[in-house]
Amino acid sequence: MSDAQPNWYAVYVRSRSEFAAETQLSRKGVRSYLPSVRRLRHWKDRKVWLHFPLFPSYLFVNVPPTPQEFTRVLRTHGVVRLLGSPRGAPASIPPDQILYLQMLINSGKDLNVYAHLQEGASVRIRKGVLEGSRGVLCKKPTANQCLFAVNIEILGRCVCVMINPDDLEPA
Repeated sequence: MSDAQPNWYAVYVRSRSEFAAETQLSRKGVRSYLPSVRRLRHWKDRKVWLHFPLFPSYLFVNVPPTPQEFTRVLRTHGVVRLLGSPRGAPASIPPDQILYLQMLINSGKDLNVYAHLQEGASVRIRKGVLEGSRGVLCKKPTANQCLFAVNIEILGRCVCVMINPDDLEPA
């Protein structure tokens, strides 16, 4: 075992294999974290509370940054790859981000995941009556609404509307 300080890394796993991959990693002694949420699912004859991964096809591992540890993770059934930089090296995640994520999960509040959109980013509306419209993300005042603006540059004016972030994608 190495003396290197363990870091958190994001792991991409096969579709619908998140829980199985986490179990396999645990059996190998690899510290892992699969953020999951409980959701009510309706069928014709019943309603059932089920656990779903917060980020489908992703989980996190806490391992020392050594090739041996990365290989041990990658040789786990269901694991496809470690997320990393364009040069191919796995990119570590700041421990605070994992801690905050755990705090959010443990809060018991209803959580939703949105695409990472930066204020000032050029975006396009992908569904609804404004589908195809392009504009700028001005600000995200709440988790469920953000301010979408269409600039009329020649007039020096812009028109804004509050919109759900799920309806936006980078332009």
